[in-house]
Amino acid sequence: MNLYDLLARVFPHSYLMKFTSVLVVSSVLPLVAVALIVPDLFAQVAMALAAGAVASFVMSVFAVRSLLKPVGRLAFTMREWGRTGRVLPLPEGYTDDIGTLLARTNRLLARAQRSLDRSWTEEDSDPLTGALNLQGAERLLVDAPAGWLIAMDLDKFDLINVDLGRREGDRILCDVVQICSDVLRQDDMLARIDSDMFLVFLPGASREVAGRISARLGRAISEDIFKGDLTLTASFGLANYQGGGEVSALLTEVEEQLQRAKNAGGNIIAGANSEGAAAA
Repeated sequence: MNLYDLLARVFPHSYLMKFTSVLVVSSVLPLVAVALIVPDLFAQVAMALAAGAVASFVMSVFAVRSLLKPVGRLAFTMREWGRTGRVLPLPEGYTDDIGTLLARTNRLLARAQRSLDRSWTEEDSDPLTGALNLQGAERLLVDAPAGWLIAMDLDKFDLINVDLGRREGDRILCDVVQICSDVLRQDDMLARIDSDMFLVFLPGASREVAGRISARLGRAISEDIFKGDLTLTASFGLANYQGGGEVSALLTEVEEQLQRAKNAGGNIIAGANSEGAAAA
């Protein structure tokens, strides 16, 4: 932010003055330079104006790009927090409009991260897998934005418990949570709400995205988890969440879609655009 730092000393309280000064200097300076270099300006006025216009444009582009670096850094920080959950501190100390925006963004991100950290309590977590439990999922969904909800059930999981034992079944459940975490984004929600039933919430996702993510989860599970001749598959039910609605009714709807997939033989996605699409 070299140019920005320089202008911050001259115009510490106004981003607009920084921007205006850059445009004025980048427009006038090339014309002055051309006038000094070309003695007979009247004879070569066309060439001078053209050269000045090109030089002004190039200087303006580079100068404005430098001025917008703080805004670009702000956008990168927000994307990184949404993708990975890491809070990258923004520079502070500037007293103009952009400086205020950077400082307030730091405060808001820190506050949001603390709220997320507090949301993960023992009461809201599944002790076996570490994912949210039903109570934690319901509490987060109450204040969640619009998106899509996915109910996922492992097909014929009871056979694994019978054939391989409860301990091996528990280990597979933990593996499933890890696989889902690898597929999902940082701000997606994952919860274990029953023995072998999971809930995924995709904030801001479309119907098509929910269907694609369900298919990716199904493929990942079937490719990574198999015991002898038994390959683990999953069924999926999808439902749209408008945000701020009745959570219990939404859970009922998504479980009904899941039951449709199970009744159709399993390893199927119900509720997406491609009804009855194979999950893996």
